[in-house]
Amino acid sequence: MMTRIGNSFHRAALFLLMFSSTAFSSFDASVDRSHIALHETLELTLRADTDSDASPDLSILEKSFDILGTRRSQQIRIINGRSESWKDWVVTLSPKKTGTLTIPPIPFGSEHSKPITISVQKNSTQAGDITDISPVFMKAQLSHETVYTQQELILTLRIFHSVSLYDDSRLSSLDINDAIVNQLGDTQRFETTIDGKRYGVFEVKYAIYPQKAGTLTIPSLSFTGTMADPRDPFQGVFSMGGQPVRARSAEIPVKVLSPPASYQGHDWLPSRGLTLNETWSQPPDSIKVGDAVTRTITIEAKGLTAAQLPPLNIPSPTGVNTYSDQSSTSDTPTNTGIIGKRVSAVAMVPTKEGVITLPAISITWFDTNNHQSRTATIPEKSIEVLPGNISSPVRPSPAPTASPLPEKPDNLPAPAATKQQLSLWQWVALGFSGLWLITICALFWLWRRSKRSSSTLVQSSEAHSVRPQSASEQGAFRAFQAACLEGQKPQLILETMKKWCRLFVNDHSLKTAQQCADRLDSEQLRTLCAELDAAIYAGENNSITGQEILSVCSVLRKNVKVSEKEDNLSDIYPA
Repeated sequence: MMTRIGNSFHRAALFLLMFSSTAFSSFDASVDRSHIALHETLELTLRADTDSDASPDLSILEKSFDILGTRRSQQIRIINGRSESWKDWVVTLSPKKTGTLTIPPIPFGSEHSKPITISVQKNSTQAGDITDISPVFMKAQLSHETVYTQQELILTLRIFHSVSLYDDSRLSSLDINDAIVNQLGDTQRFETTIDGKRYGVFEVKYAIYPQKAGTLTIPSLSFTGTMADPRDPFQGVFSMGGQPVRARSAEIPVKVLSPPASYQGHDWLPSRGLTLNETWSQPPDSIKVGDAVTRTITIEAKGLTAAQLPPLNIPSPTGVNTYSDQSSTSDTPTNTGIIGKRVSAVAMVPTKEGVITLPAISITWFDTNNHQSRTATIPEKSIEVLPGNISSPVRPSPAPTASPLPEKPDNLPAPAATKQQLSLWQWVALGFSGLWLITICALFWLWRRSKRSSSTLVQSSEAHSVRPQSASEQGAFRAFQAACLEGQKPQLILETMKKWCRLFVNDHSLKTAQQCADRLDSEQLRTLCAELDAAIYAGENNSITGQEILSVCSVLRKNVKVSEKEDNLSDIYPA
């Protein structure tokens, strides 16, 4: 009897113990760091010793933090025959603001975690200092603290990482109001050592051209990625693990000045160096009357794009007929900035011999290194035009006077040799006439055959070369058409034109309007795009209307034939 009572007591005690462990399960919260900078992240670990399939409600965190990712794990531990199990939720958080932030009590069933206080400070280090101890951090550096409007400003952005990162890293785009931004080349990767610790570095450079005086703010950029788990021997090849990481750069203010009042140039050209050069298709001292000679003038400027360089007005000297020749523009990105180039060519045909004078050509620009105006000049040039190669007419020699021959008697018979000579020449003439007729017939037959072949070839070529206009191309052209007809800003007109052109020629590597014009091989479109680019940089209303560029592109859309790329190749660049 006592044994049965004892067994019942033990079973009851065991039941109460199991009930109490279930009913009074704990739910705790902890963080890996409580003092962080604004651009850093922290890990919040939530632990529950329950077998429930429920998950904690994390939406309450979104008021003060960005939730970058959540990892879940379950562990079981057995010691001396006694088992314990718990679940962990590891949440990666990025603060949204500075100050004292509170991770509020997080509900989990009937339980709540305890609140946790986090101190968030603004990154106060200078742009070039390396004092961050985070596994991933960013530094931004500017080439100048003060610039003039339209002067090139170089932003160097570096992302440092002391841990391995997966290939899903992303960097936010750099968008600045009242400024034009161009990325300088591709992202560079290298390694460096800081305080004895090795870091991998991503480096991106931007050329920024402020368009308005005042204070320009370089916004904070964010970098997101996934840090490889050091315990994973395969570094994520066979698993989807990893810890999300985020880094932010600091905002940087820049003072933008108006052009100095002392500047007297016709066009505002702030540059680190500008040169003006000329070349000739043949030596100027060997030019003769009637020769067609090409004179090429090249403007090259460091820190300016080709769209900022003004078209040259090359004067026509007296005694020379001039014709506009091929001109071009190009931008070359370098580590120190963009080098813009504008090439203007003119064909010259002297009409008389003697000395002709070519007036000087000058461009005034502003030296941003020394803060003073300078002038690039091609000096006045005098050229001696030589007489042309005109040969004097050849006068025919007078026919010799024949002395009178004695009159032949009527009854004198013709020599036999003469009769044979006349007969031979008659046969030769007849033979040549026959060969001539045969040649004409053969040429006519070949001409008819080649005409039929070329007609068939043209039809076949047209059937294969004219690419049907896709729905996306038609939609892009309608957007371009609307921008032109509604009188939108030149920048929007060029952007919609470039998007349509990329789809029309099926070439997404086209980045600039000049590249599109070159691809369509239209000199008229090149000129219109160059003038629109100049209007964008000058901030002025341009005389070119949207109808002009729309008219040119409509004609090109009907007449230009483009070869379609292979359908099985995916687009490398988005449209």
